[in-house]
Amino acid sequence: MSQQEAIRQLIKALTTLAESLSAMNLESVSAEKESTQTQTFTLEDVRAVLADISRSGKREAVQQLLAEFGVKKLSELDCSRYPALLQAAEAIR
Repeated sequence: MSQQEAIRQLIKALTTLAESLSAMNLESVSAEKESTQTQTFTLEDVRAVLADISRSGKREAVQQLLAEFGVKKLSELDCSRYPALLQAAEAIR
């Protein structure tokens, strides 16, 4: 086998590997999104996350986040919106 042929086979193998890894990652991200959407959160769970973010010096960002969800206090937010709030909170963390 010539050196060029070996390089072509290596490139083909690496391309196949990259495609497989990409497909696995897409499946993983999809499964993670589904589990986040089906997971239930309590007021205490969400409050703990937001309090932690507030204590890290981002209190105004947390207040702005609540305002974006149309509430002044977490207790005013419908529990069905907790997953979306937590996802947005992770972005400001």
